[in-house]
Amino acid sequence: MEFRIGIADVCALIRLDDDEFANQLIEEHYNNFLSNKDPSLLEGSQVAIEHYIKGDSLYFKGLKGDIEGCVNLSSCKVTGTTIRVPFRFDALLRVIYSLWLVKFGGLMVHAAGVKDHDGAYVFCGVSGSGKTTIARLSEDKVILGDELIAIRSFNGLYKAYGTPFMGEFVSGGVNIKTDLRHIFLLKKDQRNFLVSLD
Repeated sequence: MEFRIGIADVCALIRLDDDEFANQLIEEHYNNFLSNKDPSLLEGSQVAIEHYIKGDSLYFKGLKGDIEGCVNLSSCKVTGTTIRVPFRFDALLRVIYSLWLVKFGGLMVHAAGVKDHDGAYVFCGVSGSGKTTIARLSEDKVILGDELIAIRSFNGLYKAYGTPFMGEFVSGGVNIKTDLRHIFLLKKDQRNFLVSLD
């Protein structure tokens, strides 16, 4: 089965040899991110080898051997395999999009993102610093995500994108882009405070 996913205006063509698994992925994780655009880059379900860099290729393998793949750093063509578990496929896509976005003037940020009428507010932090808490406290706003937010630069202006890559937040992220207004670095503390970093 073949389908396309668009994240941060980068479209991936996904080919899977298991229609049931593909439909499960779409229904449970990527329905809001389906795209009919031409693929920016290609991803398939081919066999990869051990983790190392050789020439223009980066080979990777998950610690448990549940995901593995190869990225051609020049063309950004990816081949990869994963066990038939949605969480593992999601992990493979996280790696792939983290690499791809660099080629498109962007990056994935370990953060929660919240959009209001002014644009996006991105809250970066290590695990346990409060990203999911920010998302839960902002349920009256548009939640871009609570785990990974994509950011891209266009002519010196920055845009934040929702992604399907969620942490503990029950709802999935939304497939939108919006102006990036502020980035906050979260630090767990007994008190609430805000310190400017400029």
